[in-house]
Amino acid sequence: MTVVPRRSLQIGLVVVVWFAALARGAQDQWAVSFLCGWLSLLLGTFLYFNYKHKQSIVLPLIWHFVVLLIGILISARYSFDINTTRLEITSFVCAFATFFLFSNLFQTQTARNELIQYAGFVVFPLSAIAVMQYFSKNSFIGGEFHLLRSISFSHWSASSTFTNSSLLAGFSLSWILLAWDRRKERYFQWVFAACVLNLLLSRSWWAFISLPIGFMFYYRKKYKSFYPQSFTYISAIVSLTVFSIALFMKFGPGRDPSYIADSRLGWWKAGIRMFFAHPWVGIGLGAYGTAFPFFKPLVAQNTLYAHSFPVQIVSEIGLIGLVGVLLIVGVSWFRLSSQPSPTSESRTYLATLLMLLTFSLTTIFMEYLISKLMLVMVLSLALSSSSFKGFSISANCVRWSTIALILLIPTWYLPFYSSQFDALGLKYEITGQFSEAQKSFEQAYALNPYEDDSCRGLARLSMHRYEISHSLLDISRSLLWANAALQLKQITLSYSEKTK
Repeated sequence: MTVVPRRSLQIGLVVVVWFAALARGAQDQWAVSFLCGWLSLLLGTFLYFNYKHKQSIVLPLIWHFVVLLIGILISARYSFDINTTRLEITSFVCAFATFFLFSNLFQTQTARNELIQYAGFVVFPLSAIAVMQYFSKNSFIGGEFHLLRSISFSHWSASSTFTNSSLLAGFSLSWILLAWDRRKERYFQWVFAACVLNLLLSRSWWAFISLPIGFMFYYRKKYKSFYPQSFTYISAIVSLTVFSIALFMKFGPGRDPSYIADSRLGWWKAGIRMFFAHPWVGIGLGAYGTAFPFFKPLVAQNTLYAHSFPVQIVSEIGLIGLVGVLLIVGVSWFRLSSQPSPTSESRTYLATLLMLLTFSLTTIFMEYLISKLMLVMVLSLALSSSSFKGFSISANCVRWSTIALILLIPTWYLPFYSSQFDALGLKYEITGQFSEAQKSFEQAYALNPYEDDSCRGLARLSMHRYEISHSLLDISRSLLWANAALQLKQITLSYSEKTK
């Protein structure tokens, strides 16, 4: 491939990271749809130019991802929330396409350094927004004001552009070791400082536990050569100390009285109940929040997420999907840890992966697309030093790939277009322009009949008209739209009966 197309594609992937970071973690329908369209363009361009210049491509872990996708698709058939599951499947496909492009476009150390340099620059605007939140005590994010907690509480935190401070902490963990390994350059010293600042403002205590674990793994060989016998004990003592401090801050007398930290145990218990109720196929990817009321323990706050990546996996995609995850993790770890002479760069990637996986044990970090993108980015960079069989691209491959990408356009364009009308309808509803709101919601539903948010909006508008007119027709319409939204959620009586 010539320099110009490759450089353009590399810039396109930097745009992916920036967009996902600034678009609230890229978890909304419009953000996921936009990224899906953008990655389709990058993927089609990449395949065409590789075919034109007769260059081979690599497909690392392709069959392991296929196994995981099969598990997810089987689980989707029994999903508690088919609409959210469709969105999560789209996110998974986006993450895999990103992994494939990263693996092929950043195979040289120079390209990887440039990626970390330009994509990592996004931590600076994130830090600036987090600092403004700290001093102003409120933030303007996504068109809404979010009142931050008083700094007298231990759980006060800034979230920057994200919807949760855990995302800011996890995103910063993704870059902090990458910058530290390149600390001889002044630019990366500033990147490292910005990451540290984000961690301090996000106030995620589990991030403070994950950070020393990553650094100890990064320096393990150096310290083992000086203290071969005591390195393991020192590592255990440091981790235990930080863990004890975090427990005290979470459960101690100085914690935020509005924050119930032990609810997390209830969320995990609910996830385990989901697994035992549906051990093979789970409840559907992304359906934890919808299924939670059926499995909720007696004492636990309501939640949309499991707050634990392992619990999320076993509860949502069951044992069939878990096989695919274990294959990806196991094969990747074996390839990376069995390198004969690992470089400082490869140790950095491996330590970063360990940090991110540790951090995801008790947080919602892996629930968002930005987290999956960062994980596959680091994994692809780590595997770039491994040798994979190259495949040449044939004319039929380009032809069928082009047809597939064209046929898939409605799967991301219509939801993207529909989400614009849905957001517009919500804006009209808030401002009291109910007739315009109804037109927008109806247009959104016409474009995407799986859009349950539009159905709920139409149900609210019909109920509002009923409160004024007391018309039987208006209340009937409200009930019909509410029932349509409920059917899209796929919460059936048979499922609730099985969980008793």
